[in-house]
Amino acid sequence: MPDSLTTARLALPLLVAGQAQKEITHNEALTLIDALLFPVAESVEQNAPPAAPAPGQCWLVGAAPTGLWTGNAHALALWTSAGWRFATLPQGSRVAVGSSRTLWNRGATGWQSATSIALPTGGTTIDSECRAAVTALVQVLRVTGIIVDT
Repeated sequence: MPDSLTTARLALPLLVAGQAQKEITHNEALTLIDALLFPVAESVEQNAPPAAPAPGQCWLVGAAPTGLWTGNAHALALWTSAGWRFATLPQGSRVAVGSSRTLWNRGATGWQSATSIALPTGGTTIDSECRAAVTALVQVLRVTGIIVDT
């Protein structure tokens, strides 16, 4: 018998020998895997559950959750046909936020977005090729959501 009834990293439920209705545990694990494999959230640092979520939608819970989210600070909240599911992601996890097309990282104190990088300015004509290359790199990082747009 395992020491824990959940996996070590994401707390997915495990099946146990002789367990009745294993499909419930199995389906719960699949629901969480579906949300956590490539997580995309609707918004970040939201403390109140939305009024009319659709199944499969996720939110990154803020530091002071209320209502049905109470006690799940900094978790990923997933709405399913059976209600809310919460996953506490380990530090270093990344979640995409669909509305802003940015990536958010799970840090020690909650969710953090990438910082903005200013485009190069100044210099002379000699460094125009370097400036153009750095500008192109920054634009690609912005489009992919690795850094935020200023």
